[in-house]
Amino acid sequence: MRQYAYLSEGDVVAIESLAPEIGNAAIAHASLAALALRVIHDLLKKAQSVAVDQWNLSAQEKADWKNSLNKAGEELPKLEESCNNLIAQKA
Repeated sequence: MRQYAYLSEGDVVAIESLAPEIGNAAIAHASLAALALRVIHDLLKKAQSVAVDQWNLSAQEKADWKNSLNKAGEELPKLEESCNNLIAQKA
């Protein structure tokens, strides 16, 4: 959870907003990453509103959390690679 502790909706919007400037591959990766990041962000907000001893994820929330972490972990490096490819092309 600490890895995404400072994630904000603004971060997700920025990823989606900037992707079109990079290219089609970046748009696809940003869209998939944004979906995952929004689930993570929403679960983190929920966790912050509940006392630690009362925090209990449903089976669906656990599955969503795991799937979202995996998807974000897959798509964010691909988005970064798209950015690096654009930089390399312009160099």
